[in-house]
Amino acid sequence: MDEAIRKADFHQGVAVLTIPNDISDHKIEDTFKSTADQYQPSQPQTNEADIDKTLA
Repeated sequence: MDEAIRKADFHQGVAVLTIPNDISDHKIEDTFKSTADQYQPSQPQTNEADIDKTLA
C-alpha cells in the first residue's frame, strides 16, 4: 500500500488496490515499519537565467 501511494503521488495519479475478500482469514506477523516520516518531497531547482529569459 505504501508503494502504491508513493507511485501515485510521484506520477500525480491514483492508487488502486485490490484486496481479496478473504484477507481477514489470513494471519500475518506484524513487522511493518512505516517510512512515511522519512519522505521528503522534491524541491524544484530554479535557474535565474531561465526565469529572466522567460520573463523577457
